[in-house]
Amino acid sequence: MRRVEGGHRLVAGTADDVAADIIAWWRSGIVDGFNIQAPVLPDDLSDFVEQVVPRLQDAGIFPPPDAGSIFIRSLYQGKRQRMSGRLDIVDIHTHLWPPDWGLDGARRISSGLPDDILRKIVDPAALLDEFEAAGVSLAVLSTTVESLFGVAGPVDAKLISNVNDWLAGLVKANPGRLAALATIDPFSGEIAAREAERALGELGLSGLVIDSSRDGKFLGDASVRPILAVAARFKRPVFVHPVNAPQADILIAGAGKLGNSLGRGLMNGVAFLSVLESGLLDEFPDLEFVFATLGLGAIVQASRGGRYSRQNRAEGRRPNIYFDTMGDDPSIIAILAEFFGPDRVLAGTDWPILPSLSQQSLGRSFKTAGLDAAAQVLIASGNARRLLGRVDR
Repeated sequence: MRRVEGGHRLVAGTADDVAADIIAWWRSGIVDGFNIQAPVLPDDLSDFVEQVVPRLQDAGIFPPPDAGSIFIRSLYQGKRQRMSGRLDIVDIHTHLWPPDWGLDGARRISSGLPDDILRKIVDPAALLDEFEAAGVSLAVLSTTVESLFGVAGPVDAKLISNVNDWLAGLVKANPGRLAALATIDPFSGEIAAREAERALGELGLSGLVIDSSRDGKFLGDASVRPILAVAARFKRPVFVHPVNAPQADILIAGAGKLGNSLGRGLMNGVAFLSVLESGLLDEFPDLEFVFATLGLGAIVQASRGGRYSRQNRAEGRRPNIYFDTMGDDPSIIAILAEFFGPDRVLAGTDWPILPSLSQQSLGRSFKTAGLDAAAQVLIASGNARRLLGRVDR
């Protein structure tokens, strides 16, 4: 970028330098926007659009072309919070189920969840009230196939469509406060791909949530490719959710609920490794995957070589794979940020299984984890807003 003359702020340097200056001013809360005065038109303006704007989109402070009014309102809300010294928090991992699957619902299945959770998980008002009190800006909803139909067996495609319609209705009724990932059974091949197309295209949902495994299949199975192709075409993320391990009753007998959680983490971790080992990252190089921190144990295997080798991590070369924090434990946050990089970590909880994040607790945890201000912004909301609204990297 060339230096310009006049009574305005001057920025000279590479596209990274210009973007960094704009990002710093925006996050300071001092400005509401920018007027760009290009010295030579149209060349310098074209350079700005082609080189600087994508970096601003990656930072989550510039809306992509198809982001829509919900994304704009969300950014404005985040701006107001920055000016007040508050974190803009997006929880990427929250759950709501349709009423029929709740405590007294006609379709309730055995989930092992206590009654108080089963009441909250079908109550959108409970989520909205708790998140507003805690200072969380945006909740990203998901309803998993496992929660609807159990861990194995047939899946009703019509019911899945109805659930996605219900999720879209919740988002429409609560703009700027709720977003939602479409419920998809990834192992249903073309049937699932058609529903993914409808959910992302017609309904405007923000991504897909899929189970880690079903009936012995993981994400490397050929049946999964069609829905990944749809997500890649729409440039929307795929959240890979944990599921119960086979013979979960043995794990529960041995270690109670924690044993079951470990089994779910195992399934999520194997799904993570299947993405690394199956060629999916080469086939869909721009597709973004999100995994839950329950699967974090898989990094021991991933770090032995390949895409997460020590050399690749030292050079900042990491796949488009994100992990959510599943709470605000500072030690977990520090591990995630160190291994994956702060630009690959998302604030999340698994609400209502775990309580909501809060301004106070998340802020303290970030400081204890040793994160600088830029990393805090990325993890609290910047990464999530980019994933939910981006068109180009």
